[in-house]
Amino acid sequence: MGRWTWLNESTLTRLAAGAAGVLLGCEAFALAAGAAVLGVAAGDQHMKMGPIGDGMISGGAWVGGGIAAVLLLLVAVRLILLAVRLRPLRRMGRIVLVASLVVQALLAAFAFGGSGWTAFGVLAVVVLLIGVVLFAAPPPGAARGPRATAVTRGR
Repeated sequence: MGRWTWLNESTLTRLAAGAAGVLLGCEAFALAAGAAVLGVAAGDQHMKMGPIGDGMISGGAWVGGGIAAVLLLLVAVRLILLAVRLRPLRRMGRIVLVASLVVQALLAAFAFGGSGWTAFGVLAVVVLLIGVVLFAAPPPGAARGPRATAVTRGR
C-alpha cells in the first residue's frame, strides 16, 4: 500500500465538492456585499442615466447582486450536500454545475482584466474544483455502498 491509497475517486470528489462549496459561499457573500456597496453609492451620488433615476440604478444593483448571490449560494449548498452524501449527480445537477462552471470562467476572465492576477487565481481555483467535481462524481447509474465499489472496479 502506497501513501496515496486513501485518495480514490470518492475522496477526491468529496474534497473538491466541499472546497468548491465553501469558496462559492464566500464568493456569494462577497458579491452581495459588493452589490450593497454599489447600491448605496449609486443612491447617495444621485446618479442618472437618461430617464433612469438614482432609485432604479440603486435598486438594480441590490436586486442583481442579490439574485446572483442567491444562485451562488444554491450551487454552494448543492456542492456541500454532494460532499456530505456523495450521491450521483443527475442530469439537472450536472447542468447546474456546468452553467456555474461557465459563469465562473467568465468571471475569472473579467476579473483578470479588471482586478488582476489574484482575483483571477481565486476564480480559476473555483473553476478547477467544479471541473474536478464534474469529472470525478459518480455517474447517474452508479451503485452505492462498499460492495458496489468493488463490483464497479471489476473485482
